[in-house]
Amino acid sequence: LALAANNERNLSMNRRPILVTGLLITAAVTVALVSPASANGGPCPGLTQADDLAYLVGTREELESISDDFCLDETIRLTADIDLSGDEWTPIDGFYGTFDGNGYEISGLNFDDDSESEVGLFNVDAAGATFTNVTLTEVTITAGDDVGALVGISNGPIEIDGLRVSGTIEGTDRVGGVVGEITGALTASDIDLSVELTGEDDVAGLVGWALGGAVVDNFTSESDHSGASYVGGVIGGILGNVDITNSSHTGELNGANYLGGVAGWVSGSATIDNFDSNGDYEGDNYVAGLIGNITGDIDLGTGTHTGDLIGTNYVAGL
Repeated sequence: LALAANNERNLSMNRRPILVTGLLITAAVTVALVSPASANGGPCPGLTQADDLAYLVGTREELESISDDFCLDETIRLTADIDLSGDEWTPIDGFYGTFDGNGYEISGLNFDDDSESEVGLFNVDAAGATFTNVTLTEVTITAGDDVGALVGISNGPIEIDGLRVSGTIEGTDRVGGVVGEITGALTASDIDLSVELTGEDDVAGLVGWALGGAVVDNFTSESDHSGASYVGGVIGGILGNVDITNSSHTGELNGANYLGGVAGWVSGSATIDNFDSNGDYEGDNYVAGLIGNITGDIDLGTGTHTGDLIGTNYVAGL
C-alpha cells in the first residue's frame, strides 16, 4: 500500500429576596406554566402531535415553525412533500432533536448570499441531533463558510440514517454535500448523493471539516468536487479517526493540496473496507486514490481507485 507522505496540519441572573403578595405569586406561577404550551398542549405551537409524541409537519410554514425555542429538542416527522422553492430559506438554528423525513421529499431549498455563513436546512446545537429517512432535492446554495445541504454547522454529534441529496452547493471553507462542519462524532449510514461542490478549503461529499471521529457505512456519491486544499470524496479534513465501509465516490476531484477519494486529510487512524473511488483527481501535492495525507495508521481491507491521479509531489495509487 502506497500512501502520500504524512504532514501535520496547523489547527489552528442574580437572585435576591423579594416580598410579594400571595396573589402576585399565584399569577407568576400561572404564567410560567402556560407560556410554553400550544393549542395542542405541547411545546410546538400549531403542530399536531402523534400518539408517539412526534410533531407532524407537512407544509413549509410548519417546517419553519420548529425554529421556536420550545420545539428545537423535539421529534419532528414529515407527513407530506414540501416545496421550498421561491423564497430563500432561513436555516433552523440550534436544533437538537430528531428529524424524521419519513420518506417524503423536501425540494428546492435555496440560498444565495456568499457573505452569510452557517447555511443548510439546519444548524445543530451542542447536544447533537438525529436525522432519518430524509430526501433533499434541487438544492441550490451559494454561501460563505460552513455550508451543507442538511446541516451548515453542528456544534455536537450527529447521527444520520437514510439520506438522499441532489443539487449544487458553493461556499468558501468547510463545504459539504451533507454537513459543512461538525464538532463531535459523526455516524452516517445509507447516504446517496449527487451534489456538485465548489469551495476553497475542506470540500467533500459527506462533511467538509470534522472535529471528531466518523463512522460511515453504505455511502455513495456521484459528484465532482473542486477546492483549493483538503478535498475529498467523503471527508475533506478530519481531526479524529475514520471508519468507512461499503462505500464509494465517483467523480472528479480538483484542488491544490490534499486530495483523496475517502478524505483529503486525516489526523488520526483509518479503517477502510470495501471502498471504491472512481474518477480523475488532479492537484499539486498529496494526491491519492483513498487518503491524500494521514498522520496515523491505516487498516485497509479492500479499496480500489480507477482513474488518473495527477500531481507534482506525493502522488499515490491508494
